[in-house]
Amino acid sequence: MNIRVDTKDEAGKDLSKTILVATNDPAAPQVALTVAVKVEAFAVIRPRLVKLTGPEGQPIRQTVEILPSEKYGFKVMEVTAKKGEHIGVALQEATIAGRPAYSLTVKNLKPDKGRYFDTILLRTDHPLRPVIEIGVFGIIS
Repeated sequence: MNIRVDTKDEAGKDLSKTILVATNDPAAPQVALTVAVKVEAFAVIRPRLVKLTGPEGQPIRQTVEILPSEKYGFKVMEVTAKKGEHIGVALQEATIAGRPAYSLTVKNLKPDKGRYFDTILLRTDHPLRPVIEIGVFGIIS
């Protein structure tokens, strides 16, 4: 039996989870097992969620900084939007704190009022995280 712990959005934190295990031992019918780990960041992504809000007809965009961790240095090979109907994306190499990084510009393409949600997919060359997802929501008023 495998037990999985979701560490998404837990980077840099101490994470502790306890489970109860049923046994056939009458003296200890349940045993508590605790797993505690320090979750390492694969990358620093600021902001983690893209918010494109503003009036229709006006340019709306946001820039996201992507700083690969020194331990898990990676290259972004491709950037796409899952739906791509209402957003445009452009990726540029950058330097942040003297280290190789990326600057991702996300632009609203929706010409009229409404709301939308999408996900940006960053395809990397690293086997531990071949895809990094960044959520996007837009509110055009």
